[in-house]
Amino acid sequence: MNETYWVDYCNDIFGINNKIERTIAEFNGRHTRGSNTIFTSGVEDPWKWLTELNPNEDINQISYVADCDDCGHCADLYTPKDSDPQELKDVRTKV
Repeated sequence: MNETYWVDYCNDIFGINNKIERTIAEFNGRHTRGSNTIFTSGVEDPWKWLTELNPNEDINQISYVADCDDCGHCADLYTPKDSDPQELKDVRTKV
């Protein structure tokens, strides 16, 4: 599912015309300006496509993806368990 899917989905359900391009222009395109920022996602996270996919290393933006089974939305924020996948443990350690 890509951006077009979700725009069409909202239009179909709510009958509204989203002003996606205006919003993108107003909020600095598809990139954030914040410095010293860590972006994390799980490979199964449905929101991973909305995170900063191309972080700006010049302003200390870093991105980590936990690429493992059951590594979905906010998995890196759950209370750690010994049984967590190693990839998830690695992301937590880096953060």
